[in-house]
Amino acid sequence: MPELHEANQWQTMFTPEALKAYGALDRSTIHPGHACVHHSEAQMQCVEDELASPVSWHFETRFVGNMGSFPQAEIVKDGRVEGDTIETERAGRVSVQQVNGLVTSNWSLMEALQRLDGSEVLDFTLLDELDKIKPGQSVRCSGKMDMPFGDALVEVYAYRHVGQGFLPWFYYVDLNGRLLLAINGLRAYILDPNAEAEHEQVMSRFAQRS
Repeated sequence: MPELHEANQWQTMFTPEALKAYGALDRSTIHPGHACVHHSEAQMQCVEDELASPVSWHFETRFVGNMGSFPQAEIVKDGRVEGDTIETERAGRVSVQQVNGLVTSNWSLMEALQRLDGSEVLDFTLLDELDKIKPGQSVRCSGKMDMPFGDALVEVYAYRHVGQGFLPWFYYVDLNGRLLLAINGLRAYILDPNAEAEHEQVMSRFAQRS
């Protein structure tokens, strides 16, 4: 794994040089050897608004490896939004909370960013990981930049998401509206057209061994 550099990532947008030093574009850091895979799957109904605001969802996540899945690490979440009320359920526990204004989740926000044009400033309440309510959030574009992606230098919009209760997210969307990269702390999501097929192959191999 490449050495990770702080590069003041919490205060400033990543430059191409910082991205390279950070190692975020090195796919070798993802599931080395496929010893264990974190598998998440969700069904979400969202409003087609500026934030892809969630209406209802069912979310499952688990760890799967050579010895099968790990039941103690499995998580199932359900929820819905009705007006200003958010109801979530996890492990049989139901929580009902009131919110004001626009609401989105970290997952649906990724879809919404691909429909923006770089001029919007959005303020909202975040439904983090579909069960934690965090008010006082905002997303804004810091402008365009050239970012190395694969063998090409791609012009992207650079978005920054900041707010209460978590480290900032940085999103990079190309001019065709594709989310290429999202970074939060040591976690990164990278666009890879082959990712779904490769993931299915790995999951199939684990299923045969268990």
